[in-house]
Amino acid sequence: MTSPGRPWGVLLAAGASSRMGQHKLLLDVAGEVLVKRSARALLESGLAGLLVVLGREPEEVRRALTGLDYTFVVNPNYLRGGLSSSLALALRTLGELAPPVSGAVLGLADMPFVGPAHHRRVLEAAQGEQAAISFYGEVLAPPHFIPRSAFARVQDILEDGLPKPLPRALITGAQRVSQPPADLLDIDDEPGYVQALARLALEQGSGR
Repeated sequence: MTSPGRPWGVLLAAGASSRMGQHKLLLDVAGEVLVKRSARALLESGLAGLLVVLGREPEEVRRALTGLDYTFVVNPNYLRGGLSSSLALALRTLGELAPPVSGAVLGLADMPFVGPAHHRRVLEAAQGEQAAISFYGEVLAPPHFIPRSAFARVQDILEDGLPKPLPRALITGAQRVSQPPADLLDIDDEPGYVQALARLALEQGSGR
C-alpha cells in the first residue's frame, strides 16, 4: 500500500454539513456517493496512499468508501476546530507513518469536479520538494501540496487556532497552479447540490 518517499493524499471529510441539513458527503452525484467520488479522484492520481479525516457519522462515511484502499482517522474536534483541526490531525498522522511520506496532497470531499488531473497538476508543480497551491481564477482552494519539510510548522500554526486551513507562510513561497474556475463549485447547501447535479447531467449527456 505504501511506497517510501512518495506523497499521500489527504481527504478532509469531517465537516458538519450544517448548511445542507443532511450529511452532504453521503449524497448521490452521478450515481456515486460524493465522498467516494472525491476519494477516488485522489487515489487515481498516482499517490502512494490516502488518509481520510472523518468527523460526522464516521461509520456511515466508511461504509460509503467500501472497496477503496485508504487509511482513516476520526477528528473528535471537528465541530469546534473545523478544517484547521482536521488538517493538523492529518499532518500529525502522516508524520508518524513508516516509511516516511514525502508530502501531502490536500483535497476537500465536497468538490465533485476536482478529479485526478487537478491533483496531478499540483504534484507536477511541486516536484516533491516545494509547496504548491491551486487557484481557480483568483480564488485559492484545494488541491494543495504540502511538503513533509513543512508538516511540523504548518501543524504548529494550525493548532494555535488559525482560522484558515492553509497558513499564509506556506502560501508565500509556493508554486501557483491554475485550475479551471468552473471546477471550484462545491456542495455546501441545496442550491449548490442542484447546480452540481445539473452540470453533471449536462456532462453525461455530452459524453464527457
